Amino acid sequence: SLPSPLDRTSIISILILILLPITITSLVNYFFLQPIVEMFQQIGKMKKTGDVNRLVQNSSVVEIDGFLNTFNHLVDKINEQKEKLIADSNTDGLTQIHNRKYFDQTYDRVWRATARSHEPISIVMLDIDYFKKYNDFYGHIQGDETLKPIAQTLNQITRRANDTLARYGGEEFVLIVKPNSTARLNETLNKIVTDVRLLAIEHNDSPVYDFVTISCGACFIAEGGSWMKDRKEAALKIADEALYHAKANGRNQYVIRIFDTK
Repeated sequence: SLPSPLDRTSIISILILILLPITITSLVNYFFLQPIVEMFQQIGKMKKTGDVNRLVQNSSVVEIDGFLNTFNHLVDKINEQKEKLIADSNTDGLTQIHNRKYFDQTYDRVWRATARSHEPISIVMLDIDYFKKYNDFYGHIQGDETLKPIAQTLNQITRRANDTLARYGGEEFVLIVKPNSTARLNETLNKIVTDVRLLAIEHNDSPVYDFVTISCGACFIAEGGSWMKDRKEAALKIADEALYHAKANGRNQYVIRIFDTK
């Protein structure tokens, strides 16, 4: 015999039975599976690039939100340690200013940027006068202690955004500045020589002065340009030669040389 026609209640029940698993599957996918898949996709990208970033995810599930908060907290800690390691690798341990490695990287970047911008730039080499005599007379431990206030004094003078100061090695420092004229460069170098002398650090074995002094040699470039390509070492050499002449002329002074762009 033929089945009797389904009544309204039966039809509704059948539809509910069909739609219920679909609805449950959709909800599970939306609230659980999709957020988890997106999180793993972001983590996969981090693994490929090596960059650890916070997870940005919308979720209405307490457990997933708890995982996100914990993960992002760990990411913040990792990035904080990473920044500290980078800072430590670019900082001179004794004087707490930038080190030679940082200078080399920055000098290359600034030199290329100046070639494009055509801005003026100066490279300055600085050397503490008769520092070997100081170490021999007062001892190397006292010599190290003396480098600290001198470095901080130089750092206070060269705090502009475009200035880069670094310990070049031993008692030598190097400085990148961007004065718009030799007159402004003269002001900076005069302040450096004067302020180091005014620290009044005793140096009884110095033939120049009763206190520790410093000599500076600067290479001044009035206008950058395409001519600068492959000539950054020449600028350093000119600054070093200027420093040599400052020492030969009696120390406790500075000498400025103009870079010949021809």
